[in-house]
Amino acid sequence: LSRGDMASGATALERMRQRLPQSRRFDAGQYFMLAGWHAWASGDDNLARAHITSAIETFDALGVPWGIGFSHVAYALTMGHKDADYERHLALAMQQVERHASTEIEYPALLARIRKTLDCGQEQASLQLITRLFHIGAQEGVWNCYYWEPRLMARICVQALASGIAPDYTARLIRMRQLAPPDPALAPDNWPWPVTVHTLSHCSPISRCA
Repeated sequence: LSRGDMASGATALERMRQRLPQSRRFDAGQYFMLAGWHAWASGDDNLARAHITSAIETFDALGVPWGIGFSHVAYALTMGHKDADYERHLALAMQQVERHASTEIEYPALLARIRKTLDCGQEQASLQLITRLFHIGAQEGVWNCYYWEPRLMARICVQALASGIAPDYTARLIRMRQLAPPDPALAPDNWPWPVTVHTLSHCSPISRCA
């Protein structure tokens, strides 16, 4: 799912679904989380929220902080930031972050908040959140997370490079995850293109990161 391979993800999820009657409740919660991710990445927000609701109910019943936090972040990501429940779900996720000092939950929660600030044109708020996000990423070697969304991360990397935020981590993240800027013509000069063509007047990227 993180690589965007929906077909392989669907096959793996079907195998998990068939084993649900014999699975532990924790495993069922993980299935609902992943099924929600697949539905969201496939553009079906309603189905995603149905699966994530099941995940929230399962992890709440089991008292699993990790699952509770991730599920509420996931639910927020499937919503528009103007939805009344958007902030409520993020607040519930952040409760788990604060109680358990969990940067594992904080990282995707920050992604959800950054998406909102970018969409609303709140540049300073975005940069503050990106600074925290990439501090965690650089310190803990984060290259992936639940509900990874390449287009959002590419937007974040553009802002980070343009503002000098964790440039080494940002460049490595771009290379490792093969991210492409939303608009190559407007990419920062320090975007780590793998290959550039130099002419008498300028240089231009000729391929994506590999």
